[in-house]
Amino acid sequence: MNHYVVQIMAGQIKFVQDFFKDYKDEKIKTSLKSVERIRAVLDVVSDLPQEEMIKHIKNTFKHSPIGSALHFTVQIVE
Repeated sequence: MNHYVVQIMAGQIKFVQDFFKDYKDEKIKTSLKSVERIRAVLDVVSDLPQEEMIKHIKNTFKHSPIGSALHFTVQIVE
């Protein structure tokens, strides 16, 4: 298992926070590390390589009820 620290930036960070707080699917498991004004930092555990994990997070959130309406960025911070 790979461990990543991921930053998500969005104008409505509350939706990101609520969605990824304790999110788990067959490819990733996330826990919320910190939240600031427009930034959420997540701990992510996954078997996926870094680039595929980022794509999976983006696609997962885009397909959520609110994710398609928000502009957000996802990147590795550690």
